[in-house]
Amino acid sequence: MADDGTFEVDSGRVTEGASVFDEISSLAWDILNDFNGMTGGPLDWTGNDKIGLQIRGNYVTNQAATAASLSGMAESLELTGEAILSNLGDTQNTQADNADWINQEANDYEGRRG
Repeated sequence: MADDGTFEVDSGRVTEGASVFDEISSLAWDILNDFNGMTGGPLDWTGNDKIGLQIRGNYVTNQAATAASLSGMAESLELTGEAILSNLGDTQNTQADNADWINQEANDYEGRRG
């Protein structure tokens, strides 16, 4: 809202907000990469006996689920930032179109008044 109670998009502030999502999503992708780097190595430490194979199965399942969760979080943050910028563009275009229409109507009215 502008000070006079009218709605006006402050594109700078919206862009700043979107950049925060971009930074956070970048950090989330980094966390995922670090997680995969730390947990994605060989699993020979589990051994090949019955218990080792069970541990390996549980480990792989949990590691994959955690990686998928981190990936989903990073992707959703990234897409949110992109959506904010897309919506900003649409809103700015709508505002400009409305302002142009109002100005045209005002000019037409003045022209009719003589």
